[in-house]
Amino acid sequence: MEKKAASGIMLTLLLMMLTLIFRIQSVKAESTIILSVYPPTSTAGIGETFTVDITIADVTLENSINGVYGWQFGMSFDPNILMCTEVSEGPFLKTAGDTYLLGPKINNTAGTIVVGDALFPFPATGAIGSGTLANITFKVKSAGQTLLEFDKTLTKLRTWVFPNVVPIEHETRGGYFSNLVIVSRIDIDPNSLNLGSKGQWITAYIQLPECYNAEDIDASTILLNETIQPVLDPKYDFVTNSSEYLIDHDGDGILERMVKFDRAEVELFIRSQGIGWGKVQLTVTGGLVDGTSFEGTDIIFVVYAGAGLRRK
Repeated sequence: MEKKAASGIMLTLLLMMLTLIFRIQSVKAESTIILSVYPPTSTAGIGETFTVDITIADVTLENSINGVYGWQFGMSFDPNILMCTEVSEGPFLKTAGDTYLLGPKINNTAGTIVVGDALFPFPATGAIGSGTLANITFKVKSAGQTLLEFDKTLTKLRTWVFPNVVPIEHETRGGYFSNLVIVSRIDIDPNSLNLGSKGQWITAYIQLPECYNAEDIDASTILLNETIQPVLDPKYDFVTNSSEYLIDHDGDGILERMVKFDRAEVELFIRSQGIGWGKVQLTVTGGLVDGTSFEGTDIIFVVYAGAGLRRK
């Protein structure tokens, strides 16, 4: 009887070990857990600060074995452009229990960050789902661009299956910072604006330098004189159809990004500046999808019939 009981216990332990091995192999084959920098692109002026989140997505009991019990990441950045001022713990791991933050270790000379977090004491199950692991705040030292890149040798996820700490496979997606301003050519039509006439649009053609592509312009970031947004309503083909908003307006073989502004808004802005006659400088600013900024100006001539009559 004792031999049968012992054999039963050994068989149970063997089945448990095989199950654990199978689950670990499944993690390796079906890993979908992603660590990311959010937002993926950032920008700020010199002397300003900005914050990015380190997020984790799609953790399940199947792809993590038993949930996340601990994490660590290393990150690098250009210390000539940015300075890390703070790293704080996010709420993700705390959803499973009490935590112990390890670090952070910030080196603003080398441009590196190392920080970790662990559940302690160990709960029955680790954290699952999606959320924020940490928040990182940077101060901008100078103009430039830099990757916010994970160090894959220092970036780890761990789970706990008695009596071992087990690594969890995952993918990483870094971030990007830029506050460079590209000087762009801007052509605004009409060249002569009669404030007393009727019309629907003011059109701007944005041409980037040759090493950049107009199709990379994020129209939602564009402003005219830091005040007026372009028309973004998808009911207009010139908003949604690239064959209408990416055109070679000046015939030089380089595509421009065309946007339209509400004429009434532009005229109201010009009047608010006390201008009724003469030259007006209009500035178009915006950003590319990678966070790089652009800026350009054009000068148009403003006339107003009422003002002209009064001048005689």
